Amino acid sequence: MKNKTVRLLSLVLFAFAPDCRGQMVSMMPFGVQESALVEKIGSLRSANPQITPAELAKSANDLLTKHGIAYKVYFDSATCQKIRGVKQSQKDPKAPIKLGASLQSTGAEKASLALPQPILTTPECGDCYVEMAILEMTETDFVTLIQGHNIKFNLPQNFSVNKIHLLDNNDVSKKVRTWRVPFRAAPIGVTQDQSVIYLGFENPVLSALSLAVFESGVFEITTRAEAEEGGAGKPDKALQPVEPGTHIVRFDRWKTKYLLSYKPSCAN
Repeated sequence: MKNKTVRLLSLVLFAFAPDCRGQMVSMMPFGVQESALVEKIGSLRSANPQITPAELAKSANDLLTKHGIAYKVYFDSATCQKIRGVKQSQKDPKAPIKLGASLQSTGAEKASLALPQPILTTPECGDCYVEMAILEMTETDFVTLIQGHNIKFNLPQNFSVNKIHLLDNNDVSKKVRTWRVPFRAAPIGVTQDQSVIYLGFENPVLSALSLAVFESGVFEITTRAEAEEGGAGKPDKALQPVEPGTHIVRFDRWKTKYLLSYKPSCAN
């Protein structure tokens, strides 16, 4: 039996399944790393219970540069259907599949990459995604870790990510600013100049920390206290979100009102 290869052309993705002899296709793409950041920070915190939030944040940022942030990158529905088709056609539909992509680096070179295992969800939760180690994410490109190296790639049109928007105070249908965030979560803070938002970590071990997401697409780990400077946000139930599935949170800080729209965390 020949190796079965399904090409997902919309993303130039390919999924491999082993043949009956247990052999894999001869192509050996470079592996995109997954992030162990949260686990590493948790271990650091457990090893030193007396560490202060500021000290933990400093050490966590050193780890961030090495491991990236665990970032959920979603595929379009057509690609997710093809991935499901590959899994269902296997003798064991629950067995993992090998998923890859041919992506264009910003240096104009193409690379064949092995992606982490795709996670299948529901349309409400994004349909399907992979979780990659990301160091930077913008509207047009992203930086990921491959064999310990930081490589920048153009962002394919069929890749999508979660976003948080700053809304116009007088017209919530207008988006003033956008941040691309690694996971769904309610923002817990915004800076006075509106360039940075903060997210909390779900892991209770990291409750004293927050993730700063810059409009430029980079990340920094800070303390929770820094994120909440100026006051906590409150859901604004009087405002009707324009985008389905989104919520609006209001921050009243520095005598200014900030309205942020976001999609709440979603169980797979």
